[in-house]
Amino acid sequence: MKLYNRRGNVRFGAGAGGYQDRTMPLAITEPRHPAYDPLYADIDASRLPSVENMVDTRIRVMEFWVQAIVPQIRQRKRLPISAHGNTLRALIMHLDGMTVTEVEDFEIPTATPIIYHFNMEGHALQWRYLESNCREEVSA
Repeated sequence: MKLYNRRGNVRFGAGAGGYQDRTMPLAITEPRHPAYDPLYADIDASRLPSVENMVDTRIRVMEFWVQAIVPQIRQRKRLPISAHGNTLRALIMHLDGMTVTEVEDFEIPTATPIIYHFNMEGHALQWRYLESNCREEVSA
């Protein structure tokens, strides 16, 4: 709500949901900038994003997916993945072959796990919400 009050409905709506839209970047001097987060202390501040849209998120997520997750799927491991909504939307866009319009309109219910089944190459075969009353199984 603070973002809405500070920037207004149009800016909030565009930055919050558009695939290529970006909000105003945080200044490197802003205390909320990732450069001040202890989790990123070992990373050069110039490599940390000041703003990120879905395009940027998708690039970052897909790199991690290919390097860290797919090898574990190939080993038949079951993995819980928990992430922010845009990170999950970027991943689901890839897994289900969604268009930009489809992913912009796709909402993930809060605290409702999604179960995916994959083949040995890491391609999604089907998915479902853990709560059976939310959605039936869908072929990917």
